[in-house]
Amino acid sequence: HYTITKSEILKGQYEYQGAGMTTTKNVNQLTLIHQRDIPNAPSGMKFYTLDPPKGNFATIIGVNQNKVFVGGTQGALVDYQELLTTGKEMNLQSLYEAYKNDPAYTSILNKIKIVN
Repeated sequence: HYTITKSEILKGQYEYQGAGMTTTKNVNQLTLIHQRDIPNAPSGMKFYTLDPPKGNFATIIGVNQNKVFVGGTQGALVDYQELLTTGKEMNLQSLYEAYKNDPAYTSILNKIKIVN
């Protein structure tokens, strides 16, 4: 997994995957930290890293009007095509339609903070 899961967010605890070990940590808030633009990304896509991290790597989230990207990297954010090899790009409208009526939707949204 590239990021903390829905069930972990709702439970308030997640499994941190460190170097050779796994630790249970608490999570009460997810902070999306704005990052610089990444070359060759879809038009208008803004990028964020997620805090807390799921492991000893950065969770990268990209979003524009049509798509969402979620992935992880231990290296520099050099090129979007490279990120696609370690992540997944999804249709934003399809995700919204699939989860908009999920009772957890609002609970999770209320735990997200976006910062520059």
